[in-house]
Formats: sequence, structure tokens, C-alpha cells
Amino acid sequence: LTFKNPPGFVPGGYVQLCIPRISRIEWHAFSIHALDEQVDHSCLCIAKAGDWTTKLFEEIGWASHDVCWIQGPFASPFATAVSYSNIIAVASGVGITPCVSALQQLRDYRRVHLIWTCRDASMIEYYLNNIDLDNDAYTIIFYTGKTPLRLQKSLPDNCLFFYERPNWESTIKSIVAAIESGDGLPEDSYAASACIEDIMRDVGEGDSFNHDDATLALKAAVMQAYRIVGASVVEELLQIPADGEEKVMDRRQLEQWLYLWNPGFKVTDEFMAMLRAGFGAEENPSAVSVSKLFGFCRTVLSEYEAAQEKLTAFKDALVNKASPENPQVAIVDG
Repeated sequence: LTFKNPPGFVPGGYVQLCIPRISRIEWHAFSIHALDEQVDHSCLCIAKAGDWTTKLFEEIGWASHDVCWIQGPFASPFATAVSYSNIIAVASGVGITPCVSALQQLRDYRRVHLIWTCRDASMIEYYLNNIDLDNDAYTIIFYTGKTPLRLQKSLPDNCLFFYERPNWESTIKSIVAAIESGDGLPEDSYAASACIEDIMRDVGEGDSFNHDDATLALKAAVMQAYRIVGASVVEELLQIPADGEEKVMDRRQLEQWLYLWNPGFKVTDEFMAMLRAGFGAEENPSAVSVSKLFGFCRTVLSEYEAAQEKLTAFKDALVNKASPENPQVAIVDG
């Protein structure tokens, strides 16, 4: 249920809802959250779970406009979360709504980690397709349904998906351990995946590739290749013949080499100038030094591979396939 916010209305918490078409005397409480894709609008996510909601779904099973009476909003149990710098919100099914509301209100100045177990594919699709998650926190989803998911956008590396039930103790302890140790911070995972997404979106526009930072583009290409074909294939592309001579690449050779990474790469004058500035050959200023260029890419590969290994270890710890790095972390109230 979506509505335009009345003057002075601040989304958050929950509201009491009455729909006269269903019943003039029944009021029901629902958590409320803002719509990221629709400015100045709020939403109630209502699951079919009782007589009133069943009748609602039977009476209004399509997009329509109708009269609703709303009281609120009232403070939710998450109202005190602002007192903490790191928050772990845990939800099951439609209970995700108050967690999303807290995430939207606090994500700009708090870490709001989200753990969600759900078997409803449409509910997961709606939230992941329409809600902006916290880039500095982990979103961990345990999907227990059987219907294949259809997501409209790729998920960043700090959004983790599992097709099984959670081990709550391992999951929560692993998040706490990652934040306390500073090793495996969610913003690091997000930054790497966001870099790939942004650069490849530019490449996919079909025009000449002209990103502001050539080294950033190369990093994105290396990381994307690692994801698609694996480290061993990428390493083969970065092998330098050991004949003692300095190898260089002109523009045509560079285009051929970049095509192996991604067919969408097109070398513009600006892009070539950036590469010459960063990896120029000493004896041939118009060309790019292979040793400098490949050395940079190997460093990127090594760093990204190490980050992915940490992320894999973290994911294993979440489902109790490995112990968290800080096993003495205890779960306490407050």
C-alpha cells in the first residue's frame, strides 16, 4: 500500500490502518517505510496472514485507488537504535518492514546490518529491487523458498545470499567479529563491486570508453575478469615473455589486449593519454610499457584475490563452515 506523505509526515515506526471498504471498525498496525524510488511517498508491506488481510487481497487484488484511514506514525521498537553506532537488525518474512524503516532512517550515520530469513520470493524481489541498502553494513539473506528469484539489479558484495536456514549464533558473531577486528569490513566489499558495476555500465553504453581515471578502469576490468574466468586465466593474460627486452604496446596492440578483457573497451585519445602518463615506456613515450602495465594489473589481481578470500571465509563463518576469527565474541543483551 503506497501513499503520498501528508504535510509534516515523517515515515518511520508504524501506523494504524483502517480501510473502510474492508471494515469500518477494524484497525490494524503495520510498519511503514519510505520509498527510495518515489520521493515523498511511503509504503506499507502487507502479507496475507489473517481474515482481514485475506479479505483485503480478495477485494483489491490489483493496482487501484481507494480510501484509507491512517493514524500515526508511532515509534517502533527500533527507536532506541540511534543510541548505538553498530546495529544488527534481524527479521523473518514480512517482519523486514520495520528493519527497512530503521535502515532508511539511520544508514547515513550508523551501520545497520540486516539479517533476513524469508521463503517468499516476491517479497525478496520487491525489497531488493526497490530499496537502497546500507553500503557500510552487511545485508545477509537466507532464502528458504523454492521459487527461482528474479532480481532486476546485481547485488554488491556486501549483500550475501544463502539458500538455507541460518545458524543465528555463527551469523551474528561473524558480523561482530568482522567489525571489531576491522578485517573484512562491508564497505571494502561494496567499494570493489561498485567500482566494477560503475565502469562496466559506462562500457555498456556502446560509446567510446572515456572514464576519468584509466587506472580505475583497469582495476574494474581485472576484477570483473577474476569473477568471470578465475585467477588462473587472468594470470595467463598477464604473463610477460622472459627474453630480457622491454615490451611495449602501441594503441592498436592495446586495443587488442583490452578486447580480451572486455569486448566493450574502446581506447579513446584521452584514455590512451592517461595510460601513457601512468605506464609510459621510457624509450618510446608514445607507447605503453608492458612490464609497468602488467605489474599494476597483477597487484590489483593479488589484492582483489585476497579480499575475495576474506569474503569467502566470512561467508563460511556465517553458516558455521568455519569459526569466526574472533570466537570469544559473546552475544549480550543491550
